[in-house]
Amino acid sequence: MAELSDPLDVRLPRALHVQIADRYRRAMDDGDLGPGAKLPSNQLLARQWGVNVNTVQRAMVMLVRENRISRVPHRGTFVRERTERLGRIGVYYRAAHGVVTEPHYLRALHAQLQDLMWKEELEMRIMADPRSRDEQRRPWPELMEAIQRRTIQGLIVTVTDSDHLWLRRLPVPLAIQGSCELPNAVQGDMDHMARLGVERLAKQGSQRVGLITAHGRQREHGLWSYPQELIRHARKKGLEARASWQMFCGGSMNGLEDQERYGFQAMHQLWSQPDRPDGLVVYPDSVAGGVLKAVLKLGIDVPGTLKLAVHRNVGVGLFSPVPVDFLDFDPRDVAKALL
Repeated sequence: MAELSDPLDVRLPRALHVQIADRYRRAMDDGDLGPGAKLPSNQLLARQWGVNVNTVQRAMVMLVRENRISRVPHRGTFVRERTERLGRIGVYYRAAHGVVTEPHYLRALHAQLQDLMWKEELEMRIMADPRSRDEQRRPWPELMEAIQRRTIQGLIVTVTDSDHLWLRRLPVPLAIQGSCELPNAVQGDMDHMARLGVERLAKQGSQRVGLITAHGRQREHGLWSYPQELIRHARKKGLEARASWQMFCGGSMNGLEDQERYGFQAMHQLWSQPDRPDGLVVYPDSVAGGVLKAVLKLGIDVPGTLKLAVHRNVGVGLFSPVPVDFLDFDPRDVAKALL
């Protein structure tokens, strides 16, 4: 139990809330925290580890979604009895995403899910919905039949947009990748990624921070917080972060080519301004190829005139012809939380 009281390591690339959740998982798996054990309050844990109470809350949410703990109003948080193990897990994709050909996040996530399920002796069943976008607004008969016949006992959903509301009401244990508004949703730690990007640029000497992101200005799959958190962390560091330096996608994009084209155009638009940032965060890595091509075409001196901090999914790989500081995100953390 000593590990539960040891200080967290802020030098690790893993977000603090993930470190906290990891420690509790190990304590439960090792039997140090058995079924029915009561956990300290979030406030006590926050003081113990010297973190914000929201960081502890995020760790607890992960454990709740994994059915490891339960919260009882006015009583506290307790370790749950482990329920019957599921053996056959479906993973739902839109066929248009191309599970095998998608070179970025979904492919990396799929590889991690495959590896984890193999190690846990779970059977993975890919449910690639081949229907048109309009047809996908309605339940997919093949998936409904698989659930009815118990061909799959649980489902991981990689799509979280409003076209797929029916997926959230299926009569099987469900985990959803991407949206912070749903009860069994899992997403990356946007606060951690934003803070890391600002810290890396500040360390290189940046004073003015910009952002190019493939996501829109409005809330989208829970990722709306990234630009807001980036601006907050920049200002907290005393750095300038103007709204005109935040490049958002204004429409839908299909596939890697569209995303790279957007990154290329956004970089040109940003650099056409008379007053420019000297540090730039690029998120996600799917737009980075276009940004880097624009940097070369515009002849921007990196890192002399512009410092770059670029998101990268671990296991995907991203080549840069200019010096950049990579912000590595490990899809394995998301895959573990989904399972």
